[in-house]
Amino acid sequence: MNAHLTKKWQILRPLGLLENYLAARHQLQFYTNVAVTATYYLPPHSINRSIKNDIYRACDMLIQHHPVLSVNIVNDRPNSPCFIRLPVIDVEQCVVFYARRKRASDGFSEDLDVEELLQTQHNTFFEHNNAPLWKLCILIDPSLGNTFTASFIYHHVIGDGSSGKAFHTTFAQALEQILQERPQKTFQPYDSKIGRRKRRFITPPSSPLLPNLEELMNLPLCASFLIKTFLKAKFCRNSPHLWVGTRKEICGPLLNRVQHLALSDTITKALRKACSANETSVTALLEILISRSIFRNIDRKYKLLNYQGSMSGRRWISDKSGVTEDSMGSWVLDYAQKYKRGGLEDRAFPWHEARKATRYIKKNLAQRDKNRSVGLLKLFSNFADDILLSCVGKPRQTSFEISNLGVFESQSSLVDIGRMVFSQSSNIAGSAITVNAITGGDESLVLAFTWQDGVVEAALVQSIVVDIKKEIYTIFG
Repeated sequence: MNAHLTKKWQILRPLGLLENYLAARHQLQFYTNVAVTATYYLPPHSINRSIKNDIYRACDMLIQHHPVLSVNIVNDRPNSPCFIRLPVIDVEQCVVFYARRKRASDGFSEDLDVEELLQTQHNTFFEHNNAPLWKLCILIDPSLGNTFTASFIYHHVIGDGSSGKAFHTTFAQALEQILQERPQKTFQPYDSKIGRRKRRFITPPSSPLLPNLEELMNLPLCASFLIKTFLKAKFCRNSPHLWVGTRKEICGPLLNRVQHLALSDTITKALRKACSANETSVTALLEILISRSIFRNIDRKYKLLNYQGSMSGRRWISDKSGVTEDSMGSWVLDYAQKYKRGGLEDRAFPWHEARKATRYIKKNLAQRDKNRSVGLLKLFSNFADDILLSCVGKPRQTSFEISNLGVFESQSSLVDIGRMVFSQSSNIAGSAITVNAITGGDESLVLAFTWQDGVVEAALVQSIVVDIKKEIYTIFG
């Protein structure tokens, strides 16, 4: 092993409760990673530069900006894992280049190269070794010298979905700064020979990690919430009318399947305009669209869906903490909702149900950090045994979940970001179907669907996706 990589790492801080849970979930191979993918368009003069060198330099700048990009986890003490700072980062180990086999999306269709890449990456676990907990996969079309697609793949313990947006925001800014400088023939933070090849190493910054969720939020739990949660866990059984996948029991192994749906910018604009006119959020609209589609494609004996949504906790975190929209870390909360078949079977789209879902989201936002499931983590001493392994063989509780990152707003004038895809692993102990949404710089809304092979049939998801697209284009086309 190279001498640079055997230097003693520095212990930074213990993992918070949410971080500890996310680390345990990955270690048990219940969940792999998160990905935010973006297509970049560089100015014409960049065609004479080395994209690889500029990307390596941009990664150097991001590692200096986001301390969490240079960490790994050590678990020398039982149930007390800590973040460590790696002495150096081998950037060639983190950044991988691939040649496109198909042209990038034309704005009206799905990007099959990206989907294939995500299929592979969402089935690849991070190893606890001398590498950081992220990688950057670059798709390059040799015939297009100033365009590439970057897929930022990362362990959930170092970032929530919004962290993926933050990465691309700062990555675009770094590229913009680099493109205003004279090109460098070689990227050289410093070089060291390994065999006959020269490697590229980056020295991490000495800045501290940002605080964890529990340091920034109280996460209070009221007595009624605790009693209700306890009684549900102890005595409640799933209704025979609840759909939670083809295979209802929680089981392994994890094999992720991925499919995405891209809407045109015209349809996306019409969708957003209709949501505004009907006093509905895009997330609420998606909840209703997906619920309706699932009901239309499963047996009519199923009349109930359990839904889980996610929301960023950043809006309630003080700026004094150093956490902003452009920060990287896991500060995410969730909420739950139920959908019944009867209220969603109208032939016309039920905007009244979407407004009801919007009101429910606002009600949950008003609760801030109160009575969140993440607040229950303080009641457990061993997340692996008490929460994760204990649920294996038991019925799944959640039908589907949605995480919507909203609209990406570029802060770079020289580097354009087009189509984006937000995706993540399915969770063995989580929902049957996971849906992630983002609207990129091309103003195209993209939905990424992931599911565990064997829990849901691929043909069913395909039917659901086709059905959703058909209804969207019927309403907004």
